[in-house]
Amino acid sequence: MSGIWCVIPIKDLENAKTRLASALTPEERRGLFRAMAEDVLEAASGAPSLAGVLVLTNDPVASALAERYGARVEGEPENIGQSEAVQRAAELLAAEGADGVLTLPADAPLIKAADIESILARHPSGRPAMTIVPDHARRGSNCIVLTPGPLIPLHFGHVSFEPHLAEAAKLGFKTLVANRPDHEEPGQPAMADIEAAAREQGLEWVYMPVESGNITDDDVNRFAPMIRDAEKPVLAFCRSGTRCTVLWALSAARNTSADEIFTKARNAGYDISGLAPRMAQQAADKG
Repeated sequence: MSGIWCVIPIKDLENAKTRLASALTPEERRGLFRAMAEDVLEAASGAPSLAGVLVLTNDPVASALAERYGARVEGEPENIGQSEAVQRAAELLAAEGADGVLTLPADAPLIKAADIESILARHPSGRPAMTIVPDHARRGSNCIVLTPGPLIPLHFGHVSFEPHLAEAAKLGFKTLVANRPDHEEPGQPAMADIEAAAREQGLEWVYMPVESGNITDDDVNRFAPMIRDAEKPVLAFCRSGTRCTVLWALSAARNTSADEIFTKARNAGYDISGLAPRMAQQAADKG
């Protein structure tokens, strides 16, 4: 079994949405949560890039609902929290050969299959990676993609975005480089918020935005000394990782063989063979 699986933990419907107890009856709360869970299952089952959908639940109604959408159902020894449940599912799927997991809450009714496809398209391939989709307030994590699945411990709750970034810091990175412009597209996290969270975790922050599909020699000239002098290891990001890879490859071409650069990029999931002429020019200019 390979590919990325969607993991959806569903607690017992009897105790769903207790925060709405003052406004809705128990029956209405159960109905609301079931309707939202069905929306999420419909979206996940309709996303062709997912290898499968795994629902974690002890609730017989939720189990029947999941099976109706072709999802695999796994029970829990006990009704544990969301973080522990997803972690357990990620370890189970990894042991069976899955490449990673995409986890969604059961109460995200506006999610569509196209949204899941968009998230997966932006997730880096071919190497360990984490993609976080924060909530509107940039405090929670509405969706997380991990490859491999057990890459980091998970911390779901009302404030989870920063704890998940902290886990990334624990992987050993010292410097975080943003190669994506702020406000490049609607809904992306604000760079000021990412900077604040990064600095809180002790990461050095570098904002060096470049335009997608239009990386200039001036961009490379700015990137080269930065990456040379930055505290290592460095984690650079844009939208998909392509701009970061291009900047690194062109700057590295000044003192590293093209074959070595191509191999490293390919191992990370990027085909940059089209950069060969520009890499050769960088090497010649250096010489």
